[in-house]
Amino acid sequence: MEKRVTVNGQRILYCGNHSVTGLFIGPHNYFIPSELYGRTVRDNVVRGCVDILVTDGNGNVFLGKRNIQPWDQWWTFGGAMVPGESPADSCARIAKRDLGLEVNSDRFSFITYKSLVFSVRREEPQENGCHDISLFHLLVVPSVREFNLEPDEYNEGVWIFGKSISLPNFHPAIVEVVQGANLGP
Repeated sequence: MEKRVTVNGQRILYCGNHSVTGLFIGPHNYFIPSELYGRTVRDNVVRGCVDILVTDGNGNVFLGKRNIQPWDQWWTFGGAMVPGESPADSCARIAKRDLGLEVNSDRFSFITYKSLVFSVRREEPQENGCHDISLFHLLVVPSVREFNLEPDEYNEGVWIFGKSISLPNFHPAIVEVVQGANLGP
């Protein structure tokens, strides 16, 4: 539900857990070369991300086998938020990029957040690792289907019965997210 209010002379657009105070001019997402990004941003900033847990509504979950760091194993679909985007708008952008799926932002339901610290990262120097805060969202698709995966990030995708997603075969964060969405053991 979208609301517009004024507080102490500042106009605020409020949509659930996303608010915009004043006139935000953006997005400001300029390309930063990997080395500079790694040293200035990834070494010093906890990055805000979204992740999408795709399900068919019948207990099946679609995961992607990532081919990049920080986790080159089975994972949900996600990435960094762009300044000014709502979490749901970020999910819609990422669903198009990673899955080839055009989805309205109102189809994403917030599940939980996770603080994710990895010992390696994609950007140089990789061994410095990274820290992300990811907002996990649920997307229900009408039926088990194939997706057009982003080849630079995913080797393959697979539908898995949610109750079979458990340790030690999956990252603890994915296990907890699936359980939190009432799709796992």
